[in-house]
Amino acid sequence: FIPSSGFGVGMLTHAGSLLTVLYGLASLAVNTAALALLLFLANKLYLPGVLGLKAAARRVKELSPEKQLRALTPRSAYRAIVSKEWKLLLRTPAFFTQTILGALLLPVMMIGVLAITLVSLEKSGDLGFSVITLVRGWASSGLWMESSWLLVLIVSGVGAFFSGTNMMSASAISRQGSLFAYSKLMPVSIRTQVLAWLTPGMATMTVVWMMLATGLTLFLSAPAAFGLTVFFTAWLNAYLVQMTGFYTDMIFPALDWTNEIQPVKNTKSAMVSSLGMFVYIGLLVAFSFLARKLSAGHSTITALSLFLFSLIFSVWVTLLTMRRAGKLFRTLDI
Repeated sequence: FIPSSGFGVGMLTHAGSLLTVLYGLASLAVNTAALALLLFLANKLYLPGVLGLKAAARRVKELSPEKQLRALTPRSAYRAIVSKEWKLLLRTPAFFTQTILGALLLPVMMIGVLAITLVSLEKSGDLGFSVITLVRGWASSGLWMESSWLLVLIVSGVGAFFSGTNMMSASAISRQGSLFAYSKLMPVSIRTQVLAWLTPGMATMTVVWMMLATGLTLFLSAPAAFGLTVFFTAWLNAYLVQMTGFYTDMIFPALDWTNEIQPVKNTKSAMVSSLGMFVYIGLLVAFSFLARKLSAGHSTITALSLFLFSLIFSVWVTLLTMRRAGKLFRTLDI
């Protein structure tokens, strides 16, 4: 835990003064706040859904005829399935830690480590120049356009890597287990259900990259074109990895699991999502150098070629998923 560890280092560094007490209190406060947040989330999300404590602890209120009519009024099947998926992800500890928590925590941890490293280099002065100032000057001026292919390549790789650790889409079908039979009996089209199953992973990925692209643009004082390039490039590659994992889960679902960790870790779709991204990143690097050689080193053409490379594969996987969706209920039996 980075903040608590930082305060712990401060305690050891200033062990001979009263500052060690202040650092110790700060570390205790951070750990206490983290524990309180964990208990609060458990009480609001996990315990009511899994143990039913909320329903048992208080009397059920009688609904008025108007509220009964509103509660029984048919609503969007898509929204109902999405709501069910979010509740399942939030209230099941194994699903939450392997999907939502990983998707949100990994980018924060990696960016935090990178930021701490850069700040340490700035303070040490070992490099003899300011890395942050150099990068800001590169991004805020038009120089980033001259090496746009490198920006697209790096962002594509990072987007694919972060998406490969997000198992929401890659386990969307396997998470249902034996309850998948209800999906087959549900009077809702398979395309609507597939869209609802994909929504949590895609929504999380979109929010994460909107925040990262906006924060990076503001931090580097870069133009809007820089931020848009980062967002759309990362989103496209993350979408490709998410769809590939989901398509694999459609072909090789694990519906007979007995432990909740199995559908999010021990499946072929999880392996394709977590390991296949490295193969894809390797292909991106190889294609980028090939495109750069064929374009005689033209940065913009190479960047557009990389974007089209990801776009073509994304469209192809989407078409495969749509075709497979029509056969899903006929090929899977519980």
